[in-house]
Amino acid sequence: MEKTKHVPVLLQEVINILDIGPKSCFIDCTLGGAGHFLELLKKLNGQGKAIAFDQDEKAIARLVENLKLQGFEEVSRLGKKLTLKNGELQIELIHDNFSHISEWVKTSEVNAILVDLGLSTDQVEDESYGFSFLNDDSILDMRLDKQSQVRACDLLNGLYKKELERLFTELADVSFAKRLTNEIINKRAEAPITKAGELKAIIQRIVPFKLRRGANKHPEAKVFQALRIAVNQEFKNLQDFLPQAFETLSLGGKMAIISFHSGEDRIIKHYFKQLTLENKARYEGDEKFIQATQKELDINSKSHSAKLRFITKN
Repeated sequence: MEKTKHVPVLLQEVINILDIGPKSCFIDCTLGGAGHFLELLKKLNGQGKAIAFDQDEKAIARLVENLKLQGFEEVSRLGKKLTLKNGELQIELIHDNFSHISEWVKTSEVNAILVDLGLSTDQVEDESYGFSFLNDDSILDMRLDKQSQVRACDLLNGLYKKELERLFTELADVSFAKRLTNEIINKRAEAPITKAGELKAIIQRIVPFKLRRGANKHPEAKVFQALRIAVNQEFKNLQDFLPQAFETLSLGGKMAIISFHSGEDRIIKHYFKQLTLENKARYEGDEKFIQATQKELDINSKSHSAKLRFITKN
């Protein structure tokens, strides 16, 4: 069985906040390496229901193999939904984006919802996705769902100048967006830009290593992040998801969301604030968000930008 390399961030904090017990129902909206999912599953103690969403077929297949080794049996497969059971514990795995949650979850008896908006290590290191600027020969794909049509290289080679500049500015605050766009326009006029190394070379010409500080400390990361967000429509999907997900929660149900990007965090913060102002939800305790402790940072440096926000439904 292929093992995940991903280390789940803020794991103990998530477990404590969601406070799942036997006979509960929880949804993990971003399965990934299944680190959070499998730990939350233990809290059901063999009784209840767990639902997981992921656009990545590889993530679902890896979990299915793991679950079958634990004694789960496949009981039905209908389109994008696979159902497994082990005694009184039922699991539904849905190969779809979480923004379609209301199409799959028709109940309002969900006790806990978790969303982790970060990429898994498995996805970053898999060259077939083209997420990383470290793999020069990887194709600029960046689709989490390989059934979708538009790749990152399609955007680079097909968008108009103003559209491309807006993409980099609005999705990742790229300070050199105008110069970058001009370079891309010139380069693609000679030949299509298809590989990570080709885009990285353009960025390195614009922001040489001697200028890499402050907002431009990691320019490749920002540019690649903007393209990934655009390809997967991540901001729109999050905005569409939030009200649907809240409707599925039972009274007293909890929603926890981990973000790694200021744009995502603003969307979550605004939505949670609106819920509390309308007295539809409440914050638990004084903390409105949690970040990784130094102990976790020492073990997993990728958790440095993680921010966990959470609310309880009134």
